[in-house]
Amino acid sequence: STWGTLVSTFMAARVGALAGVTPGDETAQSIAFQCLNAIEERIHTAIETFHVKEYAKQLVAGTNYFMSIDVGSSFLHARIYVPLGAGAHPQLHSVRFPVTEAEPLAYFDKDSIVASGGASLGGATTGATAGGMKSKPADDMIQAVAVSVKEQVESALRTQYSEFEVFEYASQATAGYTYFMKIFVGEDEFLHVRAHKAFDGSVSLVRIYPGKTAASPLEYF
Repeated sequence: STWGTLVSTFMAARVGALAGVTPGDETAQSIAFQCLNAIEERIHTAIETFHVKEYAKQLVAGTNYFMSIDVGSSFLHARIYVPLGAGAHPQLHSVRFPVTEAEPLAYFDKDSIVASGGASLGGATTGATAGGMKSKPADDMIQAVAVSVKEQVESALRTQYSEFEVFEYASQATAGYTYFMKIFVGEDEFLHVRAHKAFDGSVSLVRIYPGKTAASPLEYF
């Protein structure tokens, strides 16, 4: 019966390698991208390369996706749950990191993460590297991004800035682009601001760290 098949598949998945592993496709990549920020926060590492190599599905009250994802210098395995219903948002369940490309996908139900201490996006000067990304001097494009989130920053910090000039920044391709900016706001004070620019051009504020100085390294956050 169909129910018996589902039970057998579920029990097999719990004890070893998943059946039905298939190459990554647009559906899997889209699901993974929606969990990219959550994955970065879970492993405390900025990700630039992010490509689903292969995945397997498990039918529950919704669908569990077990994915092997190329993140540049290594791979990770992500378990992502997609609830039933149109428009349901994928939810990161657990991550195994790092793993090798050759390591087969297998059922897992908790995190297994070797801490790397966090990935820095740069040092006190521009051009430093970390996590495969480089910080670089500000340009007109990133200044426009900063200006577009200025009101959100001021609202969050309950203040107003007469100066709001990007000093340096780093970027990464996500579902759009994520920007990490060091912004001068006057009187030797800087902010570290993380913003996300979607494919439709809309820009949203993600996180702020106030009270920084020119010497404060631009780190992943």
